[in-house]
Amino acid sequence: MKYEVTGNTEFLADVVNFAMIEFMYPQKEGAKYQPTDGTNLGKRITVGISVNEMKDIKEGNEVVEILKK
Repeated sequence: MKYEVTGNTEFLADVVNFAMIEFMYPQKEGAKYQPTDGTNLGKRITVGISVNEMKDIKEGNEVVEILKK
């Protein structure tokens, strides 16, 4: 990926733009939006992350996840 080579964050914006276009006008046959709580894939997934959590991960600090049920 160009971002990994150059460090230019503009390439990340390109990825986001193309992902949004695909979301709005999917090319995959039968594509649909189906919200998930992360458990229907057989494993827990991260649904969202805060700026502080990203900083902790970058700095190598332990991140504790609390799930609301």
